[in-house]
Amino acid sequence: LTSLSEGWGIGTPTTLLRVDRADPAAASKILGLAFREGKLFLKPTSGSAGRGAFAIRVDAGSPDGLAVRTWSDLSWTVVETEQYVTGQLGKVAYLVQRPLISDDFFRSFSAGWNQDVVTLRIITNSERSGLDPVWHALLELPRTPVDGGRLSYFLLPVDVLSGRVRSPYEPSWMAGTRASADPNLRALVGSEVPGWAAILKALSRGHQALSGVASISWDVALTRDGPVLLEGNSGFALVRPQAMA
Repeated sequence: LTSLSEGWGIGTPTTLLRVDRADPAAASKILGLAFREGKLFLKPTSGSAGRGAFAIRVDAGSPDGLAVRTWSDLSWTVVETEQYVTGQLGKVAYLVQRPLISDDFFRSFSAGWNQDVVTLRIITNSERSGLDPVWHALLELPRTPVDGGRLSYFLLPVDVLSGRVRSPYEPSWMAGTRASADPNLRALVGSEVPGWAAILKALSRGHQALSGVASISWDVALTRDGPVLLEGNSGFALVRPQAMA
């Protein structure tokens, strides 16, 4: 993906290390890198919906100096880090990456948002004859879980012609994602998504290069260093995009 996306004009996350589950020294390599970097993000080389992804950071209050956070439970937990990492690596190979930091644009829109990186979900369709291939766009701000709940998002539709954030559409089945109740997030409405023109250009090029796929759902992180392409999916859920279109 990295070599392809560079030609489209968009970057991908920086991978520091790829570790194979058969490597007996993999856990010690990761822990050494964590102490050097301060914080790491690890994700399986194959997987979906964040399963198996976790982060490690330096924690002076921990017995081994590190803490772990999983994708489903966003609190930092003190565990026996080497044992935890070894257990995860026994299942699948992993990519070890630097964490992504959101574009500074989002700093003033922080109430209820857990400060993880903001992402943009864009769906392109190659069968939109004579039209721009972008069909749908949605801004996703990770929301701080309430009462031990799982990760959820503030969801704000984006106008595909202007790149400006639209008023949230919040049906009853999207309980817990109500951005309209938050004054800081309401202030996002009407703002243009950072890097919008460059993102559209890159993903349009990307879909042209993958013209055999009718529809692609792209996940783009909006980072301090510019847009970063996380992945493209040919199979994806349509309920949420259809409700917000």
